[in-house]
Amino acid sequence: MSKSIKCKFAALFVALSLCVSTIPISAQQESASITGQVTDSSGAAVPGARVTIRNQASGALFNSVSDADGFYRAPQLRPGVYTISVTASGFSTAVREGIEARVNDRLRVDMPMQVGTVSENVVVTGTPPLLQTEDSTVGHVVDNQKIVELPLNGRSRLQLALLSPGAVTYGTYDSYNP
Repeated sequence: MSKSIKCKFAALFVALSLCVSTIPISAQQESASITGQVTDSSGAAVPGARVTIRNQASGALFNSVSDADGFYRAPQLRPGVYTISVTASGFSTAVREGIEARVNDRLRVDMPMQVGTVSENVVVTGTPPLLQTEDSTVGHVVDNQKIVELPLNGRSRLQLALLSPGAVTYGTYDSYNP
């Protein structure tokens, strides 16, 4: 192979490497999503219900409408504690408070509606289960208390990642220390 062809291949390799290195990494997300189904007391879907999801700390609102099967979806929510309220014609307003959405959570919060007038409110105070049935990804949040109390040798941030379930390491940490 001639020297000019080798140079062209090297230049092509460098160009492709630069292109690939500028692609954003999608494995790390800083948002959560909430999805669920709006149903009546018999378990039938309630289409066209207005769903309002409010961040309790910032007051930010996300509005959605349930589809023909009663499903609603709120993607790209900031981590925080939320209140969900659902209104539909012929039903009392259903409210669920204290729903904590953390980074990369995919929560399912079904909203049962009771027949009544719109002026009535039904507030559910129980917390939804943290079981995520909508997505098979695994995410874990290491809270500040664990970070402060954990004796880390060398204070490597990669050692914190090993606190997450399913995290594995290959080789030694020495090559990763900042």
